[in-house]
Amino acid sequence: SSRPSAHTLPYLCAVFGGCYALFLVGARTALDQNIPFDNRLLSPLLILAIVGLCVLTGRDERWPRTLAAAALAVLALASTVRGTVIAFRFSGTTVAAYSSDGWRGSETLDHALRLPRSVLVITNAPDPLWLWGRRPAQILPPRSSLYSGEPNERYSEQLRDLLASTRCKRAVLVFFSQPTRKPPRRVDPVVAGDLRVSDPTELEDGVVFEIDEPACPG
Repeated sequence: SSRPSAHTLPYLCAVFGGCYALFLVGARTALDQNIPFDNRLLSPLLILAIVGLCVLTGRDERWPRTLAAAALAVLALASTVRGTVIAFRFSGTTVAAYSSDGWRGSETLDHALRLPRSVLVITNAPDPLWLWGRRPAQILPPRSSLYSGEPNERYSEQLRDLLASTRCKRAVLVFFSQPTRKPPRRVDPVVAGDLRVSDPTELEDGVVFEIDEPACPG
């Protein structure tokens, strides 16, 4: 038979798990620096461990069978406890992303949603504005590539195009200090200069600037 035997399957699981871990590290290093080593991406390793341990419980040898059964029991208990805790605390975890309690109580988000609909909003986090208030917004261009980390060579040009889109209307820059799980950030001086921001309103989790938009022609 070409199928792996009960003796080789645990080793195949270990080899596949090692290859998968190396693939994740390589993808994060060379392709996308935003790949998080979180439970979603690491769950295949848990599945491989469970498969391998289940096979070992069918071995004739007493000690491998006993140790594998004990490890499975520990994994089952830990998974049950963790799943229960996450279920009760889901809205307070980072897994909930923009629907989490942190965004529900965001002072900057509340300020932005109370602005008149005629105001054009430019922001570094448009998703929560739409999710919580169906408020459309223009997104700031990235300073560097989200995947390779290379600098955006058209950064200033894109900012100036963004400023041009504010002609004949009031516009504000809504800047969240920590829109993702990355460390807190501050407004890039290039953004402040090219968008001609002024009159900052400092808030608990961000800042809102007025934009000196181009005047209407005539």
